Amino acid sequence: MINCIMCGKTIKDPTPRQKACSECSTDYHRECARQYRIVHPITPEKNKEYQKKSKMKQEIKLTKAQIEKQRKRQEKKEQNAKDKAWRAFCVNRDNNECVICKRKGRLNVHHLLPKEKYPQYRHQVWNGISLCVYHHRWGKNAPHHDSIGFVAWLLNNRKGLVEFIIKILDGETNRWIAKK
Repeated sequence: MINCIMCGKTIKDPTPRQKACSECSTDYHRECARQYRIVHPITPEKNKEYQKKSKMKQEIKLTKAQIEKQRKRQEKKEQNAKDKAWRAFCVNRDNNECVICKRKGRLNVHHLLPKEKYPQYRHQVWNGISLCVYHHRWGKNAPHHDSIGFVAWLLNNRKGLVEFIIKILDGETNRWIAKK
């Protein structure tokens, strides 16, 4: 039997290291921690050292799959940042309006060369064109609905751009043929 060092109550059957009763134990531990911090303050250098050790332990515990997942997540963040910058540049270049109907407001930026098929041209500013939602998805000459009509519109209104894309694709074809 011992007495609680906080309130003086008698503790029956204490554990070997117990110094406070169950009602006072939380306060006792808080006070001990406060006293310890006074005697052993954590300096900024020491805190950085603790953080570095903690980070190293976390990195060691990561599996290959987790590392790969983190790498992919980081690549996705970088890709999203590039996509936003590319979109903003294209919309600004097209005076914040649909190039077909001149409607302002909610605009989509369409990739002239599909980003899945030509990932190397995904963020090239010439590969983007600003379209309103109607002309991007459903309307007359919409690239996702009437691709032939859209190409015809491009030939009539952006002939220089179409010729430029044809030269690029011709170069791609020549590289592909040379590989075979």
